[in-house]
Amino acid sequence: MASCKGTLSQLSVGLLIMLTGCNLRQGAPVDPEQAVQLGQQVKVYQPADFAGLKYTTLGPIDASTCKFALWDDTPTEQGVTNQLLAKASAMSANGIAHVACSSGTVGALVRDCWSRVACTIGSGV
Repeated sequence: MASCKGTLSQLSVGLLIMLTGCNLRQGAPVDPEQAVQLGQQVKVYQPADFAGLKYTTLGPIDASTCKFALWDDTPTEQGVTNQLLAKASAMSANGIAHVACSSGTVGALVRDCWSRVACTIGSGV
């Protein structure tokens, strides 16, 4: 019995480490109040908005989130866009452009997720 108990303890610790590791790979969600502030500070530009604008490109940014456990919230494009806004703000950008998102379960399963949303932007401006 002692060896079985030790095996279960090792399994529990291994599972805890695995679950913790999964959460570290997930993008950090942006709380609703911070999302409102970021939306006021960092604008999402559409291609037509660039007519006549002078801007400096700071570089590409990407973000993603996964649903690892059945009880996790389902990832949304808005949630990942909020992550992009937070990253752009950290770079002192006042806008993002060319946002492209993908979602689904097929690619998510490869990453140990039930579902996943990933977004990239061509540039922070």
